[in-house]
Amino acid sequence: MKSDPEYKLPPRLPQKSWLYSLVKQWVKLIIPVFFKEIVVEGQENIPASCAVILAPNHQNSFLDAVVTLCFLPRPVVSLARANVFNHSIAGKILAALYMRPVFRQRDGVNTVERNKPIFDLTINDLLNGRAVLIFPEGNQDFKRQLRSLQKGFARICFGVLTKQQMPGTNIQEPQKPLVIVPVGINYTRHRWWRGRVYVVYGQPIDVGNYYQTYTELPQRGLRQITDDLAAKMQALIVHIAPTEYYEVINFLRRFYRFEQVKKLHPSKTSTLPQRHKAEQQIVNALNQYAQTQPDEMALLAQTTQLYLQQLRAIELPFYSTLQVPITIKQQMLAVVKHIILLPIYVWGLLHSGLPVFIAQTLGINLVRKEPQFQASVMFAASLLLFPLFWLLIFCLVLAIWQPVWWIAILYAISIPLSGKITIWGFEQLKRLKYQFRYAYYYRHHPDIIKRLNATCSEIYEWMRNIVP
Repeated sequence: MKSDPEYKLPPRLPQKSWLYSLVKQWVKLIIPVFFKEIVVEGQENIPASCAVILAPNHQNSFLDAVVTLCFLPRPVVSLARANVFNHSIAGKILAALYMRPVFRQRDGVNTVERNKPIFDLTINDLLNGRAVLIFPEGNQDFKRQLRSLQKGFARICFGVLTKQQMPGTNIQEPQKPLVIVPVGINYTRHRWWRGRVYVVYGQPIDVGNYYQTYTELPQRGLRQITDDLAAKMQALIVHIAPTEYYEVINFLRRFYRFEQVKKLHPSKTSTLPQRHKAEQQIVNALNQYAQTQPDEMALLAQTTQLYLQQLRAIELPFYSTLQVPITIKQQMLAVVKHIILLPIYVWGLLHSGLPVFIAQTLGINLVRKEPQFQASVMFAASLLLFPLFWLLIFCLVLAIWQPVWWIAILYAISIPLSGKITIWGFEQLKRLKYQFRYAYYYRHHPDIIKRLNATCSEIYEWMRNIVP
């Protein structure tokens, strides 16, 4: 173990921070560029003034903190890896963003000793009515499942209530309840741009309801609040139980999603929360099926693997199957449409292609050994690159067209608009490529498509019998 370097506590957190407000507004502007869609629900479950611990699941590095916090009206204290606080200037900036350091086992220091003063400061934050973000799982993973919760959050909770009972406690505000708000973060894709994310805040848990048990039997109190929080968090996410069939269930979650949505909402266009609910029902049914019908689940897994092999052989996604192939006329019209839009695509690439390329390169190359950081690095790079690049281009055009200033304004409007159209166009072209390929195999290799669709239909029939 390394010898502990000299370490000073971070600067005191401000009551109000213009930097925090500025960064939050900046993040709100970039989020629609990075994500195709973000839906946030349940903010009414977060009390406006009393002490709150926000407890999200943890899959995607600091991007989880970004999507949890940026749409909340009140500032939230969060914990970050200690090594980013090494420089005094960095420490002051991070303190202005309401961040405190926390040491990890991999830092090679005595984490219990080093984190104790940080946890004491966090307890004081809660005593003074602040909101604090804590990831109860203590680690992160792309898997769509809730891992075992660590008890650190529970010890902080009971530390707050215990300190409230102590005479002479320096509390700046009257004592208020302490609640934990479970948070579910659900990404459609973890590592890349233009995914969708659904954030839902659950019903708050009053920590005071567990304190009597904790004072009498501390381990039971810790276990009860940990188990109850885990149950509430699990209800907010898609939870695939630990099983040998994880990859199969994860695929079937997407494969059968829209069929389940149509069953639940036959006359409506599906929303992200509706698709999330459908995925939960699919996964819960398959989790139970794997436990109660292990032999049948093994056969379903075998059939699913066969279907995936058939798809890989002809390089098609699952959503291309069981479709009427696109006609020659439709192919020609689609090509003409994209040729007409080509100048806009080129314009969008000229103004947004370089920031995208740099951010993506940084995301891939800087965190090869920790892929959970890829999207976070790309997002952080986007926060700087897009505004900087667009501002430089706008200033250049404004300098050239200063006498006719309105041209520069129209130019500025065209930059994000053309970028959005270009993204849409690339997504359409990708789908069109698969439609062309499916039509080719349908006409020239019908036996391959016949076998593929037969396997697909078999899985659909199986799923209709499993999922209520």
